[in-house]
Amino acid sequence: MAIFAIKNMSETLLDLENAESGLFEQNHILEPEYHQDIYALPCIKTSQLPGAFQVGDSELLLRAPFRGKQPTYADEENDPLSL
Repeated sequence: MAIFAIKNMSETLLDLENAESGLFEQNHILEPEYHQDIYALPCIKTSQLPGAFQVGDSELLLRAPFRGKQPTYADEENDPLSL
C-alpha cells in the first residue's frame, strides 16, 4: 500500500552519467519505494550498522540492474472470458 509523502521535485531527480540511446540524462523517480521512509529507512539504517558491508561490487557489473519492459497480457478488457 502506498503511503502519501510530500517531497520537493528536486528530490525525485536521478542523473544518469552515461545515458543510453533514447534515455534522458535527468529523470524523475516516482516509485514509492524510493521516496517513502517506511521503505528507504530500513536499508539506510542497516547500511550504518557496525560490520555492515555490501554484497558484491558494483564495479564488476556488466550493466546496471534494470526493470525490463512491461509484459504484454493476453486478456482483453472487453472480453470477460479472457480475464
